[in-house]
Amino acid sequence: MDNPLAPWRDLSLVWLILLTMIFVAVPGALLYGAQLYLRKFNRWLKLPLRNAQMWALRIEQGTARVADQIAAVPITLHSAGTRVHVTTQRVVVALSETKGSDGTTIRPSSPNAPSESDLPENS
Repeated sequence: MDNPLAPWRDLSLVWLILLTMIFVAVPGALLYGAQLYLRKFNRWLKLPLRNAQMWALRIEQGTARVADQIAAVPITLHSAGTRVHVTTQRVVVALSETKGSDGTTIRPSSPNAPSESDLPENS
């Protein structure tokens, strides 16, 4: 027996399939187009971003070089002052020592003379 609603059933199936295809095809086409144009945009954007990165690296290196030059001045002055101070202390200690008759070193008891603990250790 042939169902009297068979044509309507077939028509509703075709209609549902058509609507499903539209609801799937339209977003799919939009996503494909967006992906395609995003690739083109990324390709177009690579060169300006590389140039920006190159300039940022140049600026960073120049800043680091100038900062090192500026910091070198007080570091050099401090190290030179420390060298002079240590050398002066050594000379004072060496000049203030006297040898006893038995060859032992006699240290003066002057309050201004630096003690052994004031001097840095020899490495």
